[in-house]
Amino acid sequence: MLSSISRLNEISHDQSSLSADATMSIIRMTLCSDHDNDLKQLYDHHMKNEYDREETNLLSLGDVTYRMGKFDLAEKYYRRWLSELPSNDPSLCVLYERLGMVADAKGEYDTSLEWYQKSLEMKMQTRPSDHVNIGNTHNNIGNVHRKKGDHSRALESYNRAVSLFKQAHDENHPHLAGFYNNIGIIYREENKYFEALDFYEKSLGIQEKHLPPDHPDLGASYNNIGIVHSCLGHYDLALDHYN
Repeated sequence: MLSSISRLNEISHDQSSLSADATMSIIRMTLCSDHDNDLKQLYDHHMKNEYDREETNLLSLGDVTYRMGKFDLAEKYYRRWLSELPSNDPSLCVLYERLGMVADAKGEYDTSLEWYQKSLEMKMQTRPSDHVNIGNTHNNIGNVHRKKGDHSRALESYNRAVSLFKQAHDENHPHLAGFYNNIGIIYREENKYFEALDFYEKSLGIQEKHLPPDHPDLGASYNNIGIVHSCLGHYDLALDHYN
C-alpha cells in the first residue's frame, strides 16, 4: 500500500481511457498524509471497486501514481506488468494504452503514438466490434497529433472516433461531446471560426442533456463559444456566453 495519497488540486478534462470501459480526466494532485481520513476512504473505495484481483496490483499502482502526476513511477509499474504478461495476453491492449498516456503526459509524443498504435492494432484484431474502446484510442491519437501541430491527422483521428461511437450509440452519447470539442479546438486554432462554432455548439448541446447546470464542463463550453464569437466580432454574443 502506498504510504501517502493525494488531495485534488486541479482538474482538466481529457478523453483518455484509464480503464477498458471508461473515460478519465487528467488530475493534478498534491500529496498529503494518509491520516487525512476523507482521502483515505476515497482511495480505499477506488481500490476496492476498480481493482479486486491480486494480479491487477501493478496496474492499480500505475494508475494511482499516474493520477498523482508521478509519470516515471507509473511507467515503471506498467513496464513491470508488461514484462510479466505473455505476448498473446488480451490485457496488452489496455497496457499499451496506459503507456501511451504516460508518454503523452511526459511530452514524448512520438513514443505515445507508437504505444497507442500498438493498442489500436491489437484492439482491432481481438475486439473489432468494440467501437467504444477503439474510438477512444482514435481520440487519444488525435490529441497527440494536435499537440504535435498536425491538424490534418488529428481531425482524421477525431472523425474516426465520432464515426465509431455513432455505430455503437446514439448521437447524444456523452463521449461525443468531448470529441466534438476537440474538433472545435482544431478549427479554432486554424482560424476557421464558423466550423469551430458549429462543433462547440454540438458539444454543448450534448452536455446540456447529460450534465447539471453548474457543471464546470458547461462553463468551459460557454467560454469556448464566447471566444469564437469574439474572434468573429460578435461581441454581444461573446458577452452573453461569458456571462
